[in-house]
Amino acid sequence: MTVFDTSLLREKFYIINLDSAGNAAPIIATSNRMVCALRNHKGEIEETFIIRTHNMHSCIRFVSRLVQAYNTGGALMNRQTKYDWDGLWQSIFNDFERLHNPLHWAAVYHKGKLVFSKGDHHAFLDMIEKIDYTSDRDYDHSKALAEKAFLDTGKTVRIDYKSSVACIIDIEPKGSRVGFILRDVGQTGTFNFKILNSALRPHTCISAAAAFLEIIQLCFLIGTTRGKLQVKLINKHSDEFKRLQNAMRRKMQLMSEISILESNYGPRYRPEKPDFDVLIENAKSAFLESQETP
Repeated sequence: MTVFDTSLLREKFYIINLDSAGNAAPIIATSNRMVCALRNHKGEIEETFIIRTHNMHSCIRFVSRLVQAYNTGGALMNRQTKYDWDGLWQSIFNDFERLHNPLHWAAVYHKGKLVFSKGDHHAFLDMIEKIDYTSDRDYDHSKALAEKAFLDTGKTVRIDYKSSVACIIDIEPKGSRVGFILRDVGQTGTFNFKILNSALRPHTCISAAAAFLEIIQLCFLIGTTRGKLQVKLINKHSDEFKRLQNAMRRKMQLMSEISILESNYGPRYRPEKPDFDVLIENAKSAFLESQETP
C-alpha cells in the first residue's frame, strides 16, 4: 500500500500572443509544483492539494507540513476550525529566507480553486489549475482549453510548456525512497536515498528532501559569491557578503538536520551523497571561468 508519493516539477509556461505580428515577447509564468494526495489508513485518497511556490525546497517543505497536519488531525478542508494556512506558510521560513528571498510566494489549490496564497504569483497559474482539474489533469488538453479561454476573450495565443522533474518521493510501509535530478554547473546528475526504518514518519522523510535541495541551492550561491569576492566584484562590507555569511550558517543548520536523519534512520545513498564542498567549488570555478570569457 502506498502511504504517499509525489514528484516536484519545475514548470515554465510561455504565453505567446499570435496577434502581435511577432513583436511582443512572450509572457512567462514559472513555478515549482507538487501534487499532495493525502491518503487514509486504507490507502484511499481523501484530499488532494496542488502546491505551487517560488522555490523548490519551499514547495517540498509545504507538502511536508500538510502531510504532518493530515496524519495528526485528519482532512483539512472539512475541519470545524478553519485550517491555519498562513501559520503553515510562516512555519517553513527561516531567517535566511525572510532576509534574502523577498520574492517568495506560495499558492495552494483544492479541486481547481485557489484556497491559499501568499506573495505574488502569476494569474495564469490559477487559470491552468482550474482547467486542469476539470480536464482530468491532462496538461496537453488543459493547454488547449487555456488557449480557447484566451480566444473567448478576443486574444489569440499559443501556450508552450516546459517542465523537468527535480525530485521523486515514494513512501510505503516497507520503506521510503527519495530521488533527485540535480543540475550542477553545466551538468545533470542523479542520486537517491532509501530508508528501510518503519519508525520513519512520512513528513520527516519529505522534510529531508527539502533540506537536500535547499543545501544544493545554497552551495551554488556560496560558490558564486566566493568567486565574486575573489575577483573583487564585491567586498566584505557589501550586502552580498552578508548574504554569503547567512547562507553558510543556514547550510550548517541543514547539514545538522541531515546528520540527525542519518543517525536515527540510516538512509542508504545511491550512488552516494553529494559532496557539498565540491558543489561549492564547481559553482565558484564556473563563475570565474565566465569572467574570463571575452
